[in-house]
Amino acid sequence: MSLRSYAELEELYGDNTMKQDASEGFVASAPSVIPFMRSAPQSYFGVPPPRYGDAPQPAPQPAPFASQPAPSAPGAFRDVHTYDYSYKDVEYTPVVVEASEKLRWMNELEARMTRPDAKAGLNLIRANAGNEHNVDTTNQKRAEDLLADLAKNIIETNNTDLQALLEEQLQDMYQLGQCAQGRVTRLWQLIQTIR
Repeated sequence: MSLRSYAELEELYGDNTMKQDASEGFVASAPSVIPFMRSAPQSYFGVPPPRYGDAPQPAPQPAPFASQPAPSAPGAFRDVHTYDYSYKDVEYTPVVVEASEKLRWMNELEARMTRPDAKAGLNLIRANAGNEHNVDTTNQKRAEDLLADLAKNIIETNNTDLQALLEEQLQDMYQLGQCAQGRVTRLWQLIQTIR
């Protein structure tokens, strides 16, 4: 027995080809019988599709916001400019002060890094060392000072956890905000973990 489409049955038997039988679902009123699955197929979500005549079901409601995980997509972060002027009075004296030493520590750190966008963020700071693009004027800190101090700490202590955090921050800075405040604020948060 071959299955026929509704259009074929309608053409063969007229407009009243299909009628609903409460026990069997839809069956043909003509002599040929349309095979019918007694158990309704499951949809992708494991819920049977509604049958003809069923009342519409309300859409499932999402869980309350507090129980949902924190967003991780770009744009779902706190704007670094909310920290403008918030730590300008906190004294910070860089550990690495010579430009050649800063460059050496940054180069050593880059050799250990694995994330391409984090390396690009490091290169951005290194390329702008000594100029205004690395100066957060709202908080009076320099990105290359903070990055060199973090690099020195990571390499001397072999702190892979701090390196992973630094790579995450450099990647975020490169992807989400390359302004001086974006560079400094992300590094400043990590400096606070080693002080």
